[in-house]
Amino acid sequence: MSSASRTPVVGLVVPFDPASDNAGMLPFIDAVARGVREHDHDLLLVTSADGPEDLRRICDRGLVHAVVLMEVEEDDARLPVARSLDVPVVLIGLPGDPRGVSCVDVDFTAGGALAVAELAGCGCRSVALFGHPQALVDRGIGYIERFERGAVAEAARRGLPLQVLPPVELDRGSVDAALDVVLSQEDDDGVLPGLVLPHPEALTGVLAALRDRGLVPGVHLDVVAQCPDAVAARLSPPLTNTSQEPEDVSRRAVEAVFRRLAHPEEPPAIELVGPRLTRRSSTSSRDRL
Repeated sequence: MSSASRTPVVGLVVPFDPASDNAGMLPFIDAVARGVREHDHDLLLVTSADGPEDLRRICDRGLVHAVVLMEVEEDDARLPVARSLDVPVVLIGLPGDPRGVSCVDVDFTAGGALAVAELAGCGCRSVALFGHPQALVDRGIGYIERFERGAVAEAARRGLPLQVLPPVELDRGSVDAALDVVLSQEDDDGVLPGLVLPHPEALTGVLAALRDRGLVPGVHLDVVAQCPDAVAARLSPPLTNTSQEPEDVSRRAVEAVFRRLAHPEEPPAIELVGPRLTRRSSTSSRDRL
């Protein structure tokens, strides 16, 4: 190794995409960077979307001692390369086949269940879950399916009708069309479905569309988002959310990196961080269970 032998470096590979949850990724990147610096290592941030080529390039050139991968897909093309490398690789995310790599992630299945349980506790008689943009669905990002699975299972357990809306793009026309479907399901007593918004990039647009219709979350309908706490708290109104736990997940991922560096003989492990719901003004207190 050349420069990497003089200054230890951890690579963080984060493919940015216009449809990606870029706002949601930033707290993870910041937390990983801080954790790496606390171990007296530098961070090499790789943001292109060349997949396996990016990973092979930074390792073949001796640029890094270890790698953290984000935006993990269900069938991630980077995994065969990751398994063949001589440096530790840790995933923030959980692929369909995690053999040979360490993974740290939020338990998104439990997160989906938490969101539905909150809406049920508000007295909602049905739930609508916004789909992610088609580009993310097509990429097979693992947490999308796991969050949805948890929401569907919890709704079924409670006997609560739940509709998963087709992929909702970020433009206003797509948001309005999705809301038209939701609002058409107002029951005979005037109760609207509870709304689950799992994509942080969509939140501002959905709230604007609701506001233009004279609808206030927590007053006219109950809304739960999946997003970082800082994002949920600064919106108007502040949203009840299930957190992606960027601090905890990133801290554990960094710990896993340095554990693998110190003890390369240890087998890879999977860590799932329990989700946490923070109640704000977008969910009401009526009929709370």
